[in-house]
Amino acid sequence: MKKIEKERDNLTNNKADAVWNHDLEFDVKIVLMDEKRHEWKGVMLREDSKKPYDEAINEIMGIVKEYLLDKNIKHHKIKTLDIGLKYKDTPLDNANEEFFDYLLNQTKTKFEESDVYKKNKDNNWNYAVCETPIQKNKGVYFGLNWGGKNKNTQKKYPTKFREKGRKWPFVTKSHIYFKTFLDEEMAELNYSNLCFFRSPKAHQISKKDWVLAIALFKEYVDYINPPFTLMLGSPPKSLKQHHLTNLTTIKVKDEKHDKIVRGYTGILFGKYPFGCVPHPVARISKDARYKIWDEVVNKSVYKKAFAGELIEKTTSTE
Repeated sequence: MKKIEKERDNLTNNKADAVWNHDLEFDVKIVLMDEKRHEWKGVMLREDSKKPYDEAINEIMGIVKEYLLDKNIKHHKIKTLDIGLKYKDTPLDNANEEFFDYLLNQTKTKFEESDVYKKNKDNNWNYAVCETPIQKNKGVYFGLNWGGKNKNTQKKYPTKFREKGRKWPFVTKSHIYFKTFLDEEMAELNYSNLCFFRSPKAHQISKKDWVLAIALFKEYVDYINPPFTLMLGSPPKSLKQHHLTNLTTIKVKDEKHDKIVRGYTGILFGKYPFGCVPHPVARISKDARYKIWDEVVNKSVYKKAFAGELIEKTTSTE
């Protein structure tokens, strides 16, 4: 294995007085004797770790060993194994909370300009920005807009874990698919909605409101800079027509209900790998849901986001 590269940006002169954040970008390249290549990359959030490299190397080597075992690749078949690491030290501060406060204030202004607010001033619908803490460089998953009524405005930065948990169907019915196809816990990603304005029904959001809302959502996504975005539900026309490129419709047959299930892939805001799967409470079979997640997430979004091997899945959730 080649020597692991350590690249550090220049730090400010007062580094001794600061607490530093050591996020690490890594890439792994394996070349076999037959010249077949296996590559992937990612980001490890080390926060205020005292020994970020040592901890990261141990974790990455564990991942590599599991990968080789899963692929049944013997050590004598490996020609080269290269691991690259680099990080940029930044002060550990409340930048994410400050951005949240800024975006919440912007949302208040735009909400008061919206049709859904002006037509329903007597209703306590309000707005919210995000359900999970902002985690930069981590994936974003989102629905259409916040549902329900008689809900107060979001005022505080969200916590990673709720005292009573997040037991809504949107979460509980999706958990297994996030673990299967992204190997992620939903709480470790960024959860929001395309429209920050709340309404009991999505059709109550006007075309004007979508313009206001998507501009806010774009600020949220650009700040996070996610490796992928995943929508659960059907994208509105305003998103498909103005903000998605290379949009492809993917269809699978739901044999149980004798209907076609649709998903989408593309690029969001000209930059971010995008996938869209049916809403978690949509009436489709488990087998069809598994297939559409496999086609959209595993065979497209994951590949674009991480430029690595597809996750091989051979069993259904039925």
